Amino acid sequence: MKRSSSITIPLFALLLSSPLSAKQPAPKPADKGPEEKIQVTLVQVEAVVMDKDGRTVPGLTKDDFSMKIGGAPVRVSAVDMDCPIGAAADPVPIKKDQATVAPIAPKTKRRVVFAFDYAFLDFTTRPQVLDAAERMLRMSKTDDEEVMIVALASEVRVEQKFTKDIRQLAATLSRMKHDVTLWARDVPVGSSGESYFGGYSTLMDVLASYDGAKAVVLFSQANNVGARMRDLYYNEVAAHAWAGRGAIYPARPFLLDSGAGDTLVRLANGTGGRMQFISNDL
Repeated sequence: MKRSSSITIPLFALLLSSPLSAKQPAPKPADKGPEEKIQVTLVQVEAVVMDKDGRTVPGLTKDDFSMKIGGAPVRVSAVDMDCPIGAAADPVPIKKDQATVAPIAPKTKRRVVFAFDYAFLDFTTRPQVLDAAERMLRMSKTDDEEVMIVALASEVRVEQKFTKDIRQLAATLSRMKHDVTLWARDVPVGSSGESYFGGYSTLMDVLASYDGAKAVVLFSQANNVGARMRDLYYNEVAAHAWAGRGAIYPARPFLLDSGAGDTLVRLANGTGGRMQFISNDL
């Protein structure tokens, strides 16, 4: 039997056996000549383009748009179009004896969010609003549409994740009518208003985790929400909405009786949605 043996060489011996290299001075950076720094500002704008008959306009390019900031013309560098069904008429309220409406492009995948603004929904109005939301779902939801239900209270509460199951959605709305952790709340806006508008930004951040565009149907009775830095808060909501591809469409109960205000209008305009003034029928 042969026995093998191992030899241990000290580390310092290995170091001594290696030739020492002289430290070379670092090369001087090449002279690149004069340099110029340019700051570029990218402005992103959401827009709904409609013709004189109230129909969406597909197939537009950047050459079809012009833009001015402070009266000065600005070059439009790119246009990101999202018009999967082509030209479509603007939705109109149903008629008196009409039980349902014909869906627009029923096979097109859509995600819709029902958001309930508990800071600006009267305590006695909430059951009626929840019932109206359920009627909207049963009357108009297509089989391919996914719906999420959210409560905007002192925090953003996702009561029901996106689902196509109308039974789950109806059960969630019914539960919200009797949820003691939600129903009894009258949520203050706060001294600065930042937390109120921050809720919308948070909602848009949640929606950013889902692909595609999302329409947020906002049930609210907000008029002019006082805030310390209103323009900044609105701009933040708009920025988060762009990143999350969410557009707000206010659905205001008793619109004709209570005035429009500017909060819902600015939330709609800033996110690429629309404010409906013609009807008080949810």
